[in-house]
Amino acid sequence: MGRLSLRDAAASSHSSEYSKLDAPSSSSSSKNNLVVKKNISKTTNNQVLTPVVLCILVAETGERFAYFGFRAILVLYFVHVLKLEETTAIAAFAFTTCLAYFSPLFGALLADGQFGRYKVILYCGVLYVIGLAILTVGAWFNWESLSFQRVLTVLGLVLVCLGTGGIKPCVSSFGADQVTLQRTKSNAKSSSINEKEATAAPGSANIVLPIDGSKGEKTSSIRDGEDESLIIRSEYPSSDDDESPMDDETISQRVRAFFAYFYFCINVGAVASIAMVPIVRGYAGFGPAFSLSLWFMMIALFLFASKRKEYHHLVPGQDGTSLSFTLGLCRWLFFQNLWRNVPFVVHRYLPLWLHPGDCPKMNNSKGFLHQEQQENGTDTVSLVGDDETAANSSNEGTMDTALDEQLSDAAHVLHVLPIFCALPIFWCLYDQQGSVWTLQATKMRLHGLQPEQFTIINPVELMIFVPLFERIIYPMLDAAKVNISPLTRMSWGMLLSAISFAFSGFVESWIQHNNDNGLEKVSVFWQLPQITVLAVAEILVSVTGLEFAYACAPGRVKALIMSLFLLTTAVGNIFSGTLYSTVFAQMDRAVVMHICATLMMINLIMFHFLSKWWLQRRPLDLLRPLVVAEPIHQEVEMS
Repeated sequence: MGRLSLRDAAASSHSSEYSKLDAPSSSSSSKNNLVVKKNISKTTNNQVLTPVVLCILVAETGERFAYFGFRAILVLYFVHVLKLEETTAIAAFAFTTCLAYFSPLFGALLADGQFGRYKVILYCGVLYVIGLAILTVGAWFNWESLSFQRVLTVLGLVLVCLGTGGIKPCVSSFGADQVTLQRTKSNAKSSSINEKEATAAPGSANIVLPIDGSKGEKTSSIRDGEDESLIIRSEYPSSDDDESPMDDETISQRVRAFFAYFYFCINVGAVASIAMVPIVRGYAGFGPAFSLSLWFMMIALFLFASKRKEYHHLVPGQDGTSLSFTLGLCRWLFFQNLWRNVPFVVHRYLPLWLHPGDCPKMNNSKGFLHQEQQENGTDTVSLVGDDETAANSSNEGTMDTALDEQLSDAAHVLHVLPIFCALPIFWCLYDQQGSVWTLQATKMRLHGLQPEQFTIINPVELMIFVPLFERIIYPMLDAAKVNISPLTRMSWGMLLSAISFAFSGFVESWIQHNNDNGLEKVSVFWQLPQITVLAVAEILVSVTGLEFAYACAPGRVKALIMSLFLLTTAVGNIFSGTLYSTVFAQMDRAVVMHICATLMMINLIMFHFLSKWWLQRRPLDLLRPLVVAEPIHQEVEMS
């Protein structure tokens, strides 16, 4: 499968529980492939690009147009209209990006725990439209009070970031649902799912989609206490002899084709918006330019809602295996390991919030979890509950299968976090091309272009470089026995990003020299080397990071892993915004570029030693502090 290049495609193939990676798969993740008991013929473009899927793809194109459109001119709006200092504008741009990539975690939790993907996309889309409308109104009119205009801008941007963050982790997975659950028979009529009904209507069949790898079964009703994970309701005929299961290969082919189209739509939206919005801004001003993003988002939301009666919906089960429960287990397991590695004499001096406490309870478990303090000072996790369970002493010191799986998931999430800790510095540098490099372009000879239009080079180069690396460069390096493991590629990418910013620092010095001495302005095309090198670095760091995270994660927590991956962007932009609002505020811009390159080199050295340490660890090593009678069997080993 082609690697996705844009970080915004992180919520595409890698957040879906259906997609697969052309990499060694773990026994844990292989058990969690969803199987639908329906006969799907061989994958074709016509089968993937159904009217419903086309509607989602077009809507995604419009949403990406809206996002990249307003973002392309945002830093100039801060400087020229809101009258912010350049360093303050850069910091504000970074904090805006931070919020946009922090909110996907809440979107994933809401979709998983309460509302479902469709409702989260719809409600967040409404917030998105309201935010863009406020931003447009604030930019369109000449307000007497600059403070009031700034308040409108902040309010609009907060709503926009919450909207796009809620949509990001849901829309790609929702689109994949439509591909894998669609019917190929021309006379099959699907209906939307009634998430509130627990029993099937007469003449219809319930299709159970387990996540434990077993085959789906048709049932007439859903009984309390059953262990199904996902249930959909459909009005397909319930005959047993006209259907055959859709195998994993067919599912993979369908999803792979869908995400190829999905990724293409992301790039189309990005390229079109960066090409058009700056032109509108140059001729008509910021108000009409922001309104262009508003209209595209309104159209996208209308198209998405227009097919609401034709969508297939996956309803999370009530077995306690939600993202929120997994996050609770991650927190508990982290503090459990932290507590066990602290000397016992220090325990009494540590604050209470550092104590792991009791293991979180399963929502639908017959018993509840607690910890017993043994005479030897070790903690034993046991499952006790009603009288019958408590009376059975042989069950003490063991955990049920569901909790075993959840603890294993939490261990895998925590296991990948150290590698994620090396990514914020990369995003701190990477996102400066939308702010610092745009302001740098305003001081250069533009050859009839708008300064923000030059950022179009990045998505265009990515569309060219991704298949080039996938089909030519990686196979050549592999044939030459060159180490192209994920961690090695990420190291190369960090090195290239440092080189890119070092070159940007030299260009900035050249610009300052020519402008101070009345010489001809430096051509904006001198930004091409730094943009190109950073695009290659993105492929090696971001795309490889997605591949790496996907290979490490069990199927049940892939969406959570991708939300955490997006959080690294938020952390990086917090770091960037803090630096530009404090340390870098009065510093020479060329010096700042070289400091950024130096920070990346320091990060690369730390990443080198971190990688060596990480390769010696296994996910389930995090479970060693737990003394259980039966070991947890799920284990992922990276080859």
